[in-house]
Amino acid sequence: MLEYVGEKAYFISNKSYILLTSKGGEITKAKGIKADSLSISDFENMYFNSKPVQGEKLTTKTNYSKGSVTILKENITIDWNVYKNKKQKRTKSI
Repeated sequence: MLEYVGEKAYFISNKSYILLTSKGGEITKAKGIKADSLSISDFENMYFNSKPVQGEKLTTKTNYSKGSVTILKENITIDWNVYKNKKQKRTKSI
């Protein structure tokens, strides 16, 4: 039995893709980045136009002397072939 019937899908890598189901659902996976920070147009730009897109990543900063952990949001630029050459450009924001 099939789990999903897809209407449209864009696979950037085996761990980064978007699948639009026949029932109107959207399944998004994105390695190393918050999947909900990418839209269908972001995947289309990477797939068809070989353009980089902006996404959001959560990182942590541990301060052992204070015994605390700070959660930071990072806006990162994902190059369309980042999963081939493993390069990501990062800019920090709080």
